[in-house]
Amino acid sequence: MLSESVILSRMRTHYLETAHTAPTSAEGLAPFLIQFDPSHVPHVPMSQPVAEILLCLEARFPLADNPIWKESPNIDLLRQAEMLVKKTPPESPAGNDILLAHWAVTGDLPSLTELVRRVMNRDGSSAADSLGSDAISLLSDAEATDPYFAMELADCNFSLGRLKFGNFPPGSVSLPLVSAPPPPSPRAQPVARALRDLPVVQSAVNGGPAANRDSGTVDVGGVKMSISAAVKLSDGLARAVTELLRPAEGFTWLNDSADPQARSILVDLDGKRGEGLPDVGGGLCQAEVIQVAARGPDPNTGKYIGRLYNRQNGYSEFKTDSDDMNTAKFMVAERVRADLQT
Repeated sequence: MLSESVILSRMRTHYLETAHTAPTSAEGLAPFLIQFDPSHVPHVPMSQPVAEILLCLEARFPLADNPIWKESPNIDLLRQAEMLVKKTPPESPAGNDILLAHWAVTGDLPSLTELVRRVMNRDGSSAADSLGSDAISLLSDAEATDPYFAMELADCNFSLGRLKFGNFPPGSVSLPLVSAPPPPSPRAQPVARALRDLPVVQSAVNGGPAANRDSGTVDVGGVKMSISAAVKLSDGLARAVTELLRPAEGFTWLNDSADPQARSILVDLDGKRGEGLPDVGGGLCQAEVIQVAARGPDPNTGKYIGRLYNRQNGYSEFKTDSDDMNTAKFMVAERVRADLQT
């Protein structure tokens, strides 16, 4: 019997075996539910994957038609699951777990498709980076622990070793993949014209754009732009920044959660390309930028140093002479880019 305490004490994906054995008939539901009876482990909170398993079962065997759910404590268990999934933000790491659990019970592709989309989506936002990096870690764990999942990925022509990153909004990916869909063109004429307009760029930096509700436009540096043009400008700027800060596809920056301005790590998500580099959980540490802490009259206080890691458990450092983290990230990315091309 696989209790909730056992599930929570293992890796994130060790509930998969239990989910695959979810009953296909009402006769098998009662013994299956015993595994999640809170009387066995009353002090252990329910996890998002287990909650999704229970909700999938309730959808298959509706409460109104199945007296088994009305037997205490099953009804309380179901209500806990409903509340947990309801309060879980879909665009979150916990939401990734729910998607994988849903696939494990139902075998349907839509949930797996959304997970794959999150893995590949890099639209320039930190939210996409965080969600995608977590999805990669989750899929890698599942592929290593669950042969059914590994076969599903293979059948869908998807491989974590051959990732194609780009701007993939919801609904833009379908399984099985014929080939990784190319990202949309990063260059659009309205964006190029706006970037050449210096007052527009200066306004975006100094004061930021303003919403003009009277005309339904966005005012940037004295220029009125349609909402669509402003969105294209924003997307174009995000892609341009991404090109400057990342040396190649498959890299992402992870900021120090305790102090985002003090340290940021350049993570290589390609395990084969980065083999031998330090493991930082979900990726390999290629480089980082670190702000020099205050230590007396040091002229470098507040400025960033770049650190490049190698496959011999060592690293080299260089001064960026900049107190702007993004400038330091660019300098690190350029050095890594040069190394990748040699």
